[in-house]
Formats: sequence, C-alpha cells, structure tokens
Amino acid sequence: MSTRRRLPNVQREKDALLSKVVDQFDAARLERGLTVADVARVSGVAKSCIVRQRKTLSNPSLETIVAQAMALGGHIEIAFVPNRLAK
Repeated sequence: MSTRRRLPNVQREKDALLSKVVDQFDAARLERGLTVADVARVSGVAKSCIVRQRKTLSNPSLETIVAQAMALGGHIEIAFVPNRLAK
C-alpha cells in the first residue's frame, strides 16, 4: 500500500477535468459526423476504452487523451492556474 497521501478533492478535480474533455470530444465527434468506432480506428484507442471513459470516467492515460484529440482534428492544452491566496 502506498504511503503517499492525496490532497483533498484531487479525485473530484480530476473527474471534473476529464468530464469536460469527454464532453468536448463528444461535441467534436458529432460535429464531424463521426462514430465512436471512427474515432477508435483513427486514434488507435480501443472502442471499449472510449466508451468506458465516457460512462465511468475511467483513468485514461494522457497518451490516450492526446490520441483522441488528434483523431478529432484537435490538440490538448494543459495549464497550471494558481489559486489566489487569501489576504
């Protein structure tokens, strides 16, 4: 068992980010008239993996997310946004 402790709300933050990306993928896919099978074929990501991440917010690798973005004609941007400190 890992002794590393997680910060509070890490899972919730991760799930919110993934949900947002999945929603954007779905919108792009529908806009282009593609099926999940089309995205799977072009991205090289198994269709079952794509379906699972949409339904259960699984824990896809960054490689999987980038591959899907590229298959949909886009890219992924990641940015660190510092929280404002209370004064």
